[in-house]
Amino acid sequence: MNVLDFVRIHAPLLVDRLDSTRPRSLLLAVGGTLFSVWAIRDFLRWRRVDGGLPHNPVTWVFSHAVNLIFNRSGVTARFVRKLETDKDETRLLGALPPREGPLPTLQPWGLPQRHIPQLYSSKMLDVITQHITAAASKHNLLLATSVREGHQGLALYSQRANSLVAKPDLESDRLHVHPGDGSVHVSLHPRDAAEVCDKGWGIPFPLAGIWVLDPGLVFVYAPRNDEELQIVLRIIDAGVDFMLTKMK
Repeated sequence: MNVLDFVRIHAPLLVDRLDSTRPRSLLLAVGGTLFSVWAIRDFLRWRRVDGGLPHNPVTWVFSHAVNLIFNRSGVTARFVRKLETDKDETRLLGALPPREGPLPTLQPWGLPQRHIPQLYSSKMLDVITQHITAAASKHNLLLATSVREGHQGLALYSQRANSLVAKPDLESDRLHVHPGDGSVHVSLHPRDAAEVCDKGWGIPFPLAGIWVLDPGLVFVYAPRNDEELQIVLRIIDAGVDFMLTKMK
């Protein structure tokens, strides 16, 4: 068989094969382009959120993985049930009234854990900050920027302010505020944490109970009015009392 005969026989088959793969290749190309555009936009949005882990592509992927695995209603409900039956039966918070109205919308990333605040007022954040500062003075606790939030936002540590080793550390950062949305991260006794979540005042931190993070670490929503502000201050006080049991 000469070359012309080979081409005459096999060329139509090659053309048919290319035609059959062209839609698939085009679909993959379009899908890849759309995903790339979404990923770049989402990454840039995520980078604008203050605090949390260093902002790079690896931690961006990790943040989405945390959100997919842990920030689901079934997972959260099981975790809250676990808190309610924890062997530590201490309760410092007491019963809370249910939070009224719809829950805030969480940002679409697991880390940093943030929400879209409802009726957020910087004046309320000032009151929360003053309350935390007063607690630091009353109990001689270390007050500094938050290690867990990349030194953004005020934090209260389970360390003495006059300690010879007064450098803030990751484990002791048990209460801090987020200036961007007015929310608070605070560690509580497990059953107090369950009360906060059951009554709609917050949700568990997705990685609570892992490594140096307390099982009762919760994300408390920003208050919308003075009545809710008083509830948030009660939760903070319970967090301070818990912190005093973890002093270094």
